[in-house]
Amino acid sequence: MASVALSTIYANVLKDLGLNSSDSTWQARATRWTNKALDKAQSFIPIAEFMQNSNAYIATVADQATYSLPADFLQMLSLRDDTNSTILDELTHGQFDRNHPDPSTESTGKPYEYTLEYDISTGVHILRLAAIPDDAYTLYATMRTFHQ
Repeated sequence: MASVALSTIYANVLKDLGLNSSDSTWQARATRWTNKALDKAQSFIPIAEFMQNSNAYIATVADQATYSLPADFLQMLSLRDDTNSTILDELTHGQFDRNHPDPSTESTGKPYEYTLEYDISTGVHILRLAAIPDDAYTLYATMRTFHQ
């Protein structure tokens, strides 16, 4: 799609309204009208329009329970353990804490559940696994991300 200069858009707005496009007062008004129209149109676009589906591989490390997700992460759709051909169950943070109350005593093995956390100090979403991986596994994440 070819790029159109904003001045051309403003001039076309004024022309379509039957107004003088060379008048600086009308040009300022056309700018305001066009910006208001754009703001109004964007308010009707659901947030889903600004998201995209994305896929990523996550390589686990033995004895590491948490992994940072991409900065544009929004929502996990599914998490698959490609090494063992299984789908991991997502738990809410509360469910995960009830099932796994003490991370220091968590068992190691093949991951089968996960939860999502947010690290406010770094601004990054965190993936927490249970069981804590006992080996290197390849996880395949399907997620929603914001367009960058």
